[in-house]
Amino acid sequence: MNSNEVISRLHNANEVILFGAQAIACQIYIALIEAFQIKPKCFLVSWQENNPANIDGIPVLPLSQYDPINGQLILIATPEPYHEQIMELLSKYDNVNYLCIDSHLEYILLSEYFRKKTSFRLLEDYSETCGTNESSPVNIHILMAKSHVDLSLKKAPENPSWVHPIQVGASLTHKQISSLKDNTGDNISQRNRNYSELTASYWLWKNLRCDYKGIFHYRRVLRFDENNLRRMMCNDIDVVLPLPFVCSPDTSRQYGRYISAEDIQLTFQTLEKMQPDYFRASRTILADKYLYNYNMLIARSEVFDQYCNWLFPLLEAIEQHYTAMSTLREDRYIGYIGELLTALYFLYNRDNLKITHGEKIWFV
Repeated sequence: MNSNEVISRLHNANEVILFGAQAIACQIYIALIEAFQIKPKCFLVSWQENNPANIDGIPVLPLSQYDPINGQLILIATPEPYHEQIMELLSKYDNVNYLCIDSHLEYILLSEYFRKKTSFRLLEDYSETCGTNESSPVNIHILMAKSHVDLSLKKAPENPSWVHPIQVGASLTHKQISSLKDNTGDNISQRNRNYSELTASYWLWKNLRCDYKGIFHYRRVLRFDENNLRRMMCNDIDVVLPLPFVCSPDTSRQYGRYISAEDIQLTFQTLEKMQPDYFRASRTILADKYLYNYNMLIARSEVFDQYCNWLFPLLEAIEQHYTAMSTLREDRYIGYIGELLTALYFLYNRDNLKITHGEKIWFV
């Protein structure tokens, strides 16, 4: 479904209802209000527990209170693994009109919001023409982090030649799922249970020399083809990131879902000690509503390496705090803290780097 078809369905509906009341639904709500001037009638949830009673004054209702009428359009705005279950629930009602907001439709709606209401730039809006017919060869390596415990996918991504699967946590298992592993060369493979995909970022930083570097996940990637590579090169773009989450009322609700209060406090204490400029700016940056997730990016090699040179000493200091306390952690906490610090780094450097944003694809 293309952008025009989605927008047509939205404007032809008598009423729009959002199914979901958490992060995805909230940012789709903001996009509807700000970019399309559409105010949803209500939010629907499978059950009321752990959901707010209202969002911005709009009621959040359990599905048991749903009373369908003709002309309604329900936007299923939850993580994609829940879509089939929700569609089954809605199938019990007659003539229900719904649209699943998968990662592509999420991008369509949010890209309109970011174009109209923010200064965040989209990669697709740049020209792919350099003003010359000659093209210089480019050496690009994007690593796709894969683990032996990954869930199976209904459809595997089709990767261009420059995307290379890397087995993360290879030191922790005898299973081999990729010829490229994160336990060779200079590595932190043994710490994968806490660092998650960041052991691939570390390996890429330390062991590969090329023009562009990037990190994807086995089930989340950026849509990045030869046209986008030309856009990046022709326009001297430093880094491509997924669109940031649009949080409400600020970013703390989003990162607070995954990082404990104790870990958040330790992260800010470490920032204050090791990166005081970033610490001072963090209060303003994180009080806003934009937050990058997923530790996923494509960058010029020197930009990627500078980011890693900033990030990993902070993460090691946080890790050493628990090591000194003889506290054993194997709960991916460093990976989650890394997401927060990655967001802080690139939001802090918005004026120093040429940052653009690409479409995130989520495979289920």
